[in-house]
Amino acid sequence: MFRKLLILIALGLSTPLFSQTIDEVKTRMQAINNPNGVTFYNMDGYRITSEEINKPFTEKGMRKSLRQYNLGDLKGKKDEQLGLNNLYFSMSDKVTETCSVTTSYYFIENSGGTISFITFSAANKHDQDFDRNIAKLIMNKQIPSECFEPMEIRGSINFAGRKLELNSNCYWTSINTVQCPYDGEMNWSMHKDAADAKLAIDSQMEITKAHDVEVISQSTIDVIFEDVPTTAVKVVYDLKGIASVAGGMSGGKTLTAYYIAEAVRGNYISCVMSHWNNDDIQNGGLPILLSRVMKLK
Repeated sequence: MFRKLLILIALGLSTPLFSQTIDEVKTRMQAINNPNGVTFYNMDGYRITSEEINKPFTEKGMRKSLRQYNLGDLKGKKDEQLGLNNLYFSMSDKVTETCSVTTSYYFIENSGGTISFITFSAANKHDQDFDRNIAKLIMNKQIPSECFEPMEIRGSINFAGRKLELNSNCYWTSINTVQCPYDGEMNWSMHKDAADAKLAIDSQMEITKAHDVEVISQSTIDVIFEDVPTTAVKVVYDLKGIASVAGGMSGGKTLTAYYIAEAVRGNYISCVMSHWNNDDIQNGGLPILLSRVMKLK
């Protein structure tokens, strides 16, 4: 079942502004180092990756890298404001008439003369200033260590600024996406404001509906999310075709999803929680994972 940040010190502005943006990253970014060499990040609804390509930043090395990532048909340009030798590409995939996913790519020459490859992906928004400023932080190794979670969940995770205890069967399926077999699944992102959080859940819902699913019902319900009274959009899906494979493997036939955008502990969060009809539902009407962050009224 994926942020807008201004880092202006590179333009010669003062250290306090830079420190403030680092604090924003500490608050809103989460990251995971994957043993395969790819680092995953999530912030403001952007899914970000970085990795090192063992090829020289030369014309020949770039051609090989573009072919490796199936980007040979794209036309890139140098981002003069990055302050590093680079090529920048961006492409948009139309999902529906009103929803597109934009993915941007930086190929950057690192201090060793080889290529650092950084990608950004988000639905219904694109901000090259955000891409540029996060890329600078990554290249300068300035992403705070507090942002990183271990690849293997060790009893708890950082969820929107608090320690969330998890059962031993839970694991990451993507950055900021946790699945606990028969106990539910959820994904989330931290945002700079309420509108950005709302855009994220609306976009995710639209992308899901564009796939091979049938909406059985949709309603707005009252809930308590992270101790905050709010509303959630509850959608029950009947998954068909390839989309039904995941449910079929566990015996599930319908998927219930809850979409929430809310202010929590002084920050804005978009969160989508879901469970199959045959998951282990507790007395409160939700599986264990969902019940640890939300209560039905």
